[in-house]
Amino acid sequence: GVYKGCNFASVHSGTEKAPLTFVAEEGAKVVIDGSTPLKGTDFTSADSSAKAKLISTEARSHLLQIDLNKYSITDFGGLNLPGSYGVSTVSVPTPPELIVNDKVMTVSRYPNSGYMKLDSIVDPGADLENNSYSNLSDTEKNHGFVICPDDKRFYNWTNATDARMYGRWKYPWADQTVPIKSVSQSGITSAHPAHHGIEETGTFYTYNLLEEIDSPGEYYIDRATGILYLYPPQNTDLSSADIRLTTRTSPLLWMSDAHDVVIEGVTFANSRGVGISMEDSQIGSRNILFKNCSFINLGDDCAKTSSASSNIGFDSCIFRDVNGGVNLNSGRYENLTPG
Repeated sequence: GVYKGCNFASVHSGTEKAPLTFVAEEGAKVVIDGSTPLKGTDFTSADSSAKAKLISTEARSHLLQIDLNKYSITDFGGLNLPGSYGVSTVSVPTPPELIVNDKVMTVSRYPNSGYMKLDSIVDPGADLENNSYSNLSDTEKNHGFVICPDDKRFYNWTNATDARMYGRWKYPWADQTVPIKSVSQSGITSAHPAHHGIEETGTFYTYNLLEEIDSPGEYYIDRATGILYLYPPQNTDLSSADIRLTTRTSPLLWMSDAHDVVIEGVTFANSRGVGISMEDSQIGSRNILFKNCSFINLGDDCAKTSSASSNIGFDSCIFRDVNGGVNLNSGRYENLTPG
């Protein structure tokens, strides 16, 4: 069966010699799922004003839309700023993701692969490489850079109000996402400065803008209206497809002080948050084994443990399309208790 989440406490425990085992029945599939199913028949041809915004004229005839308000989905979170050097606080959990037939769709972006290059830097923005972000004035913190890409396609982005740029602005190892503040033919202005500054050797791509839906599988959520736009994936009949939007933000499985437990053959899937949490516990869970489990389409780590937890194991598990692995923060420094 499919379950929306569960909690394990100390009462859900076995013993060291006789662990409590939860296993899928032979031939059955057990899924703990954090998504909301969407009906393919609720997708309709997009309205003319949305189609007109698309740069690709070919894509306009394929553009569909669905009203997420019909499903009482109104929490779209803040757009995360992926990269090692984000200036703003990263929003966790991640925004909702669209999944069709168990495949995560692509948030609209340009270019569809690779990166754009810079033609010129109009304004390098505030100097963060030689100054701590916390020491900057409010004006300096919002003093983003202004760039002119060599590809003038950006002229079409003047009305994109929620777009982001992911780039390696100066050093290849220092990736950072910045929101776009404004676009004009003079250049693209970022809402925040680049952590290490910016040089003309920098590369980037832009994502999360309706205008750039131009290939099958791309989508965009208008967070102001709750309308999701989709260019359907190729060879897919949406009326019979399994379509889901990740919506759960709390852990799929919360374990608090459980011990001597084996969980076997369970799939943890389609969530905006963490798969398994063993955090926020004073005693800690211990002697927990996940065997032959699958972790699929998760917006955060597959599992997180607190320092109080110990002897947590994963045996022959599958990890696919997840935003993080297994974060084992176990053991105690004060008395050298092993994790």
